[in-house]
Amino acid sequence: MKRNIQRIALIPAYRPCERLPEILKELNELGFAAVTVNDGSGGGYEEIFEAAGQWSAVLEHKVNCGKGSAIKTGLCYIAGKFREPYTAVTLDADGQHPAADALRVCEAAEKDPEALAVGCRPDADMPLFRRVLGLLSDIPLVL
Repeated sequence: MKRNIQRIALIPAYRPCERLPEILKELNELGFAAVTVNDGSGGGYEEIFEAAGQWSAVLEHKVNCGKGSAIKTGLCYIAGKFREPYTAVTLDADGQHPAADALRVCEAAEKDPEALAVGCRPDADMPLFRRVLGLLSDIPLVL
């Protein structure tokens, strides 16, 4: 018998785009629960996070701790608040990942629960500056 697996979207957010609440709504419509971590975004973003609270649990770092720390905060929250089985997927807060992509990653992960599913978009769909930054990050740093 197949158990129902809850899907959870985790969004670490530092100075998110204004579309964040809309993205969260789309995720909810696809059946996702959502957790958003305000990673010390500061003034000017309160309205975005307040609106996001309609569709997501919103956690807060008082100061920017970095994306890795925001993800860790969100995963710890998920582990404490959600009952297994669940599948968690992370998305950026800038709207570059469509909600449907999160669904596809979860579906892939659920086929093999012991595996880690990683999604990426084809280089052709990536803005030029991101491709250049990606190439530069591949260059070994020599000190």
